[in-house]
Amino acid sequence: MTAVATLPTSSSVAPPQVWLRARGVPLAFRLLVIAAIALASARSGDQHGRLGPRSANRYGSRAVAELLKDHGVSVRVVTTLKDAASVTGTDATLLVTAPNLLMPHQQTTLRAATTATAGRTVLLGAGCASVGTLAPGVHAEPSTSVAPRPPG
Repeated sequence: MTAVATLPTSSSVAPPQVWLRARGVPLAFRLLVIAAIALASARSGDQHGRLGPRSANRYGSRAVAELLKDHGVSVRVVTTLKDAASVTGTDATLLVTAPNLLMPHQQTTLRAATTATAGRTVLLGAGCASVGTLAPGVHAEPSTSVAPRPPG
């Protein structure tokens, strides 16, 4: 018996050739991840969210927070419901910038935490969806147009 030797044909691909052809995919993925990280870090800067006391952009409230600090008012930024419930106290004012974005169970938890204290709760942009739970007995008016006014 004679053994027939099989030689690789032009259509068969050896493992090193597979790696050479497919190495562009992982390389492209790595470049994409690096670009995304660079873009995210470049855009993070002072933008911390709408009405955020750390945000210095036109929709932030960093200037107000700094003015309050200059007058002896301590400003503490909290971003979780647990932290917000823990800072309520007799001399604390809790500012909720988007109460309509809270889920019903979060609104109930926040209301329970603020009811037991003599502190104040300020709701910005609250609508019917959140006022009924967070401030029972209070009626939300529809939003009106805003016009700039001169200082004074």
